[in-house]
Amino acid sequence: MARPKVAVRSLQARDIPLIIAYWETASEADFLAMGIDLDDLAVLDDLPQRLQRQLAQPPERRGVEVLLGLADGQPFGHCYVNAIRFGIDACLHLHVWQADQRRLGLGTAMVAAAIPHFFDTLNLQQLICEPAASNPAPNRTLERLGFAFEQCYETVPAGWNFRLPVNRWVLQRAGPER
Repeated sequence: MARPKVAVRSLQARDIPLIIAYWETASEADFLAMGIDLDDLAVLDDLPQRLQRQLAQPPERRGVEVLLGLADGQPFGHCYVNAIRFGIDACLHLHVWQADQRRLGLGTAMVAAAIPHFFDTLNLQQLICEPAASNPAPNRTLERLGFAFEQCYETVPAGWNFRLPVNRWVLQRAGPER
């Protein structure tokens, strides 16, 4: 079977239900693997409205930049950056929606396709990703893509996470010698 062609494109309003469905169908094990506190899922209640508001903003004013992952033209996941400091850095997140589509290289291909978009659209100098240290998939993906491991430390990565060990990975923008 041929490997699917993976591409990314900017989130569109019609894609928002796909992202909502991912979060609504995630299992307890999925949430725990991401370090998400199951008592804080109310943050999802206004997610459609928050995404709509972000789409209406120019890139330099967005709090989040979301890309949809496509395999042979069909959506399979999303990656995004938040904590954006335009022209400086942002924090990367990646999600492959269906368990049977994980461990096939789709997430790695999606992030590889997304990296130039994030660097160029947001004029970033570096991307930072801090997945749960206990979640091997994103850690392998980041290593494969050339992110440099900086440290493992304990933190509360976002408002809906519990305190957990994370691995901090950083990818610097390539210089002109490219």
